Amino acid sequence: MHMRSLSFLFAIAASGAALCQSNERLITLPGLDSTQLITTVTRPGEGYLLLTRQAGTVDAGATLIATDPNGAPVLALHSPETIVNMITCSDSGFLAFSGNRTLLKMDPTLNVEWATTLQSPPLTWSGGELAESNGAYYLAGIVKSQLIDTFQLNYGTYAAALFQFDGNGQLADQVIIADTSHTSFQYNLYQPEVVAGDDGSVYMALNMLPDAMAGTCNRQPAVVKFNADLEVQWSSRYLPSTYNGLNGVTLLPTGDLLLYGNHGYANGSCTDFRNYIGVLDTAGTVLFAKSYRHADPLSHTNGRPVVLGDGTLLFPEVHSTAFPFVTTRYFHHVDAQGNTIASQRFTQPSGFNFATQLAHGDDSIIGVFRMNAPDTLFFAAIDASLSTQCYSLPDAVIDSTIALTPLPFTPHYLEHNFVFADTAYTFTPATALALPACDFSTGVNTPHVDEVLVFPNPSTGDVRVQSEELMQELIVLDALGRIVLRSAPRTTAASMRIASAGVYTVRITTNASEHLSKLVIEGY
Repeated sequence: MHMRSLSFLFAIAASGAALCQSNERLITLPGLDSTQLITTVTRPGEGYLLLTRQAGTVDAGATLIATDPNGAPVLALHSPETIVNMITCSDSGFLAFSGNRTLLKMDPTLNVEWATTLQSPPLTWSGGELAESNGAYYLAGIVKSQLIDTFQLNYGTYAAALFQFDGNGQLADQVIIADTSHTSFQYNLYQPEVVAGDDGSVYMALNMLPDAMAGTCNRQPAVVKFNADLEVQWSSRYLPSTYNGLNGVTLLPTGDLLLYGNHGYANGSCTDFRNYIGVLDTAGTVLFAKSYRHADPLSHTNGRPVVLGDGTLLFPEVHSTAFPFVTTRYFHHVDAQGNTIASQRFTQPSGFNFATQLAHGDDSIIGVFRMNAPDTLFFAAIDASLSTQCYSLPDAVIDSTIALTPLPFTPHYLEHNFVFADTAYTFTPATALALPACDFSTGVNTPHVDEVLVFPNPSTGDVRVQSEELMQELIVLDALGRIVLRSAPRTTAASMRIASAGVYTVRITTNASEHLSKLVIEGY
């Protein structure tokens, strides 16, 4: 999923003074601990909306922070439960999905219009990917096939489920697709991402992984197109190389589909990855594909882009070098054909989570949000030149054309009647404060930041953690913020085993800093 998506971990210390912009600031939530940035979306004509999570306890909850175009908080609302995803809708309202499996629709002023909760789902259900078009709302997730289809009892693979809701939040349709090849290479359908077109079409992008290769990086990006009745129109896998990862999908203003992720370029390695994008037309034909790398890094990854008014794209990205493990965060601007226009490193001093999200504001301004320190968010505004941010340095990206090879994939339908029921959902007022930023001299600690590596990721359960400094505490949290593992390693390396598939947060505390990393545990 895109828990989403797609948070990035910054581990870059301060690199000198810089000129501050008037709309750069820190945002804090007094009285709320362990704030994590989940995603950021646009409030059309108003500013931005941040989704944050308070991790560490079961009922820590989430906080929505509405800001003006300059990142100054104007409203904050607290939810007693985690919210895992949120999008902006065509009516300027918002669609969100909570940790207790409640889908809720809010108007532009964040009043809840309706809420509906998935009833008695199978224990392996996880999801939260959202889409909307013309008043129809979509939710995607995954579930173990054997729990909803007795013919799959010998296989532990996952199926993908897609739900459609009408404008009043009533379930209008649902479909479940799976690979039912009945071999050890039966595919898991992981991390479904969905986008919806104006013509009623819905596209689901997936990471496919053979059951026999669970826990490896042999993932195969795939796309399934549904019509308005949720019937499969076409489906195909798109492989840049042997080792791949699909990070997300975006519908472009042209109606074409943008896939983005990373692919391996060293056979036998699950670490040497380059970023890639691929553009497909509505029939699934590959229009072009591009690969991106730096001169000598070990690995790359990219996050959700923003589409600018001229059709160009801006990605938040990261590349890493080999030991000593050093990560560099940067923005990458490409034209409509995927050619690099500019690339700029973003080296704000930091001391904590460093999750970065972009949201397209008004007048071609992009809002940049990320974690900076415990309970502190950072906001900056940049334009397409990437030249207005403080602490920025020139960067160089090498792009090349690659072949994105389509391969046949025929999903099969499974039957299971998921049930949703109307529910009440209430937010309570919260407080969000803004402080001047850039030099981070006001109540923000920016010590030396050590590097932490969590691998393999994804994993089937056995995971190693490596740090430059002694790890004082290691905590693993599930998707609801519950602690599933806690230890005090007092070493620079530790091993752990997590038995259940799902998406987890690994929190490592050293004497120098604290780190948060997303960890995916795949089914056996």
